[in-house]
Amino acid sequence: AYKSAMTLTPINILYLALFALGILMFAFSKINSDRKKLAVTRSFLQNILENTDNMVNYFVPVTNDQGKIIDFTVTYVNGQVKKLTGQSIEDTIGKKLSEAYPFSVEKGVNVLLGDVITSGKAIIREIKYNINGSEKWFLTTFSPMENGITATSREITESKKAETVLKELNAKLETQNLELERTGSILQNMLGSFQYVFSYFEAVRDSSGSIIDFKIAYSNDKIKEVTGHSSREIIGKLISEEYPHLFDNGEFEIYKDVIDTSEAKEYEREYNLKSGHFFFCNEVVKLNDGVSVVSQDITLRKAAEKELDEATERLALQNAVLNDAESVAGLGSYSYNLDTETLTYSDNCYRLLGMVQGVDTPSLALLSSMVLPEDKEKFIRNVARSLKDKKNVRNVYRIKTLTGAQKDISLEGHFFIKNDESFMVGILRDITKEVSNELIVQKRNRELERSNAELESFNRVVSHDLQEPLRKIQMFISRFSEMDKEHLSERGQKYLDKIEASANRMQLLIRNLLSYARLADEVDSQLTIDLNLAFEKVLDDLSEKIEETHAKITIPELPNIHGTEFQLEQLFNNIMSNALKYKKHDEPPIITVSSEILPFNKIDKSFNLTPSKYVVLTIADEGVGFEPEQSENIFRLFQRLHQKNAYEGTGLGLAICKKIVENHEGHITAQSEPGKGTRIQVYFPIKN
Repeated sequence: AYKSAMTLTPINILYLALFALGILMFAFSKINSDRKKLAVTRSFLQNILENTDNMVNYFVPVTNDQGKIIDFTVTYVNGQVKKLTGQSIEDTIGKKLSEAYPFSVEKGVNVLLGDVITSGKAIIREIKYNINGSEKWFLTTFSPMENGITATSREITESKKAETVLKELNAKLETQNLELERTGSILQNMLGSFQYVFSYFEAVRDSSGSIIDFKIAYSNDKIKEVTGHSSREIIGKLISEEYPHLFDNGEFEIYKDVIDTSEAKEYEREYNLKSGHFFFCNEVVKLNDGVSVVSQDITLRKAAEKELDEATERLALQNAVLNDAESVAGLGSYSYNLDTETLTYSDNCYRLLGMVQGVDTPSLALLSSMVLPEDKEKFIRNVARSLKDKKNVRNVYRIKTLTGAQKDISLEGHFFIKNDESFMVGILRDITKEVSNELIVQKRNRELERSNAELESFNRVVSHDLQEPLRKIQMFISRFSEMDKEHLSERGQKYLDKIEASANRMQLLIRNLLSYARLADEVDSQLTIDLNLAFEKVLDDLSEKIEETHAKITIPELPNIHGTEFQLEQLFNNIMSNALKYKKHDEPPIITVSSEILPFNKIDKSFNLTPSKYVVLTIADEGVGFEPEQSENIFRLFQRLHQKNAYEGTGLGLAICKKIVENHEGHITAQSEPGKGTRIQVYFPIKN
């Protein structure tokens, strides 16, 4: 047994050696792999540190023999030190805090560093330094790290300046327009530190080496505020999965271009994400086979800029509209401070008074000098009384402007108190044309009264002086026909019949003319009229004609309207008479009456009716009809569409109908085609 053991010992040693060698190689491989990863991580972090806008320092405490901290040594600083302090990295590293940054010691930074060492907790401070004669603000985070302190500083000087500028701007806007108060709160939201989203995307290439996507290799926690997903949830995913909008808005192409050209890009983009609407300013830098993206949220700034632009546009538009409105309306506005006795005019007020801005100074004395002598005493008395009583006023004066133009003006004023001062504000309106038009209207009214008197005189002449000879002619024709007609030849009898028909037609024409002329004077106070009773009377008057023609008339239950009874009966009588008269040969007339109530928005706007609901009465027949283009002509005086020997009449019937409908503030229309009958529609307003 001992011999066998002695034989196996070298083999065991060999196995053990090989096993140890394998472990050593595995460990070496692992260490080498970790070293490479560490190098990539260090390169990535170094890239961030060198490309960030922040200045990063690492301080190590310096103690005395008793172990008390007396200073700090700068062991690391990034390249921002040159930009922010004017010192190079070489001139800074290795120096004590009091030597490298003496301005910080003046602000007690050494005490803050001591507090961080003692408490082991980070401290954030906004500190103003005097660096090389320039005042600069920094937001600095002091964090404990191993045996020292990391200080990350971001210059916020511009933000502080912006804060002052925005406050001044808000104050100015508030005095211009109360509506712009919201702009102030929006701008205030911009004040404070801008935070950044840091991301690193690794290129994903296809077999040909072309970039087809990017993998999210790193993102800080700020990303959660934007996308709603934490950095842990998105790292390792493709941007095509997590941020598909980057392909639509062109950013994917920007990333590719940065990698291909190694040139950094800076741009602004608008994003509509599930978590909200954002604007970001993005800076993209190539890093290895990927891109480092630093994104600054500028949403508040964009919103404030938009709000300010819109407010400015609204204010400019309001001023422009006001000036245009004053110019178009022929008026100007003024404001008078009773305490300081200062008077201010709008632009158009200067123009109306013939004054020049910057040359002529507004005053009550100057305005009083423009008032014509005939109105001056009234002007002085009214102004004194209104200023004493502080009551609203409205007066009319005749003036002569500084350019010599004579005008009639209306002066209106209202009193109010603001900041313990009394003001009178109002408008000055040029009413010269109105006064002139009023004089013209008065003249036209006098002419109309004279014309009406002449028309009344004409009516008396027609009703008596013309009808009386006509009645005698008809009487003598009647007697001659009874006594001597049989002694006339056939031609003579025919001529006598024509004379009698012409006389009868002349009498009907005179009666219709009188009826038409009197319509305007016969508009009595309108009452509620039952259309069913009105049509009963009309049918009773036309009963012989209806029986003679065997007419078929359909009239359903009809509503009530407001109107003058005898005029409405005449209206319906004329329309129904036409329907009976213009029937087809050897066919009984068929007449249908119907009604409906229409809202104003359903009425043809070309009718120019007063806004109201309307009763629409339709009277349709199946007679001979007429050409559609004659639908308006039939309502004109003496308008006949057929030969007078084919159908009796004077051409006044429908003209009278139109006059009656107009007296009732309504409208009448006609639609027809030859051989297809006629459809008359009458619109009556419904009155309460």
